[in-house]
Amino acid sequence: MVVERIPGEKVYIDWIGDQPEILMDSITGELKKVHFFVTTVGVSNLVYAEAFEDEKLPNFIAGTVHALESYGALPKYLVPDNLKTAITRHTKDELVINSAYQDLENFYDVVILPPPPRKPKGKPTVEKYVQFLEKVYYSIEDINRDVRQKIEDINNGKKTPQSLSKMESFLRYDKPQMKPLAGESFVLCDYKYFARVPNNYHLLYDDHYYSVLYTYYNQPAILKATMAEIRICDRNNKLICTHRRSYKEFPKYITWLPGTSITKKSTQKMVLTTGAGLPISVHIWRSLLIRYYLHHSTKSRHTTAVMASCICVKTFRN
Repeated sequence: MVVERIPGEKVYIDWIGDQPEILMDSITGELKKVHFFVTTVGVSNLVYAEAFEDEKLPNFIAGTVHALESYGALPKYLVPDNLKTAITRHTKDELVINSAYQDLENFYDVVILPPPPRKPKGKPTVEKYVQFLEKVYYSIEDINRDVRQKIEDINNGKKTPQSLSKMESFLRYDKPQMKPLAGESFVLCDYKYFARVPNNYHLLYDDHYYSVLYTYYNQPAILKATMAEIRICDRNNKLICTHRRSYKEFPKYITWLPGTSITKKSTQKMVLTTGAGLPISVHIWRSLLIRYYLHHSTKSRHTTAVMASCICVKTFRN
């Protein structure tokens, strides 16, 4: 099948099918498989390749980021193969990109455009470019040193003296049509999926509990942790709130810190508006507990007990 390409429009992404056992395990002495991440771009087919120890999401993201930095420019589309690490669900009418790759998409302002399912011939193959390593290596760095040299030879090679190399073709046709690369690199977060927000409206990460807006109770959520902050998103990857990441032993519950969407007003609404028909005494107790919790939740080492008390009153019925 003929694939018509537009200069600089697409970067094709894939893992090489072959996984040679060329990496020596320093502990067991056994040879381990090496996985090769490969991309090509535009009409030039300029190649980028990198070796990894597995095909998990962090390596897939890292490979994509390194490839874009190698090209020094951004295409309109990223075209990954139908990879489990990148695509959550892919049908004719629906494509759900997992939150990590969607964050990458948003960061670089590109569009994910996988090939149609069961139609692999619609994508130019990239698997033929890295089939050259035969000796045993003792580190991924050593492998990638040889990979870079081989890919440089491939990109600068010419079929005839009069023809253009892949690099020359890239610089002439592809790169002028691509967007400039931003100065900052995308940094992968640590992602944690929650099937539902619990009834204390806090999500556990690294032995701390981070608050979520009460309206998301019992709904799925995604927590994204960087070194500096915690971001909590809904099932559609829409940001709900942010927190500064805590490294202190106490408090365990991180609630309503600067940057979060949750406010005292919304918390009072959370507790009080669910009590229609309850005696006024219950509402009074709720109000007192709210004041106590708001005053002590970020200072006390007994936040868990305070929250539990609030929940008990919230769920109290005549």
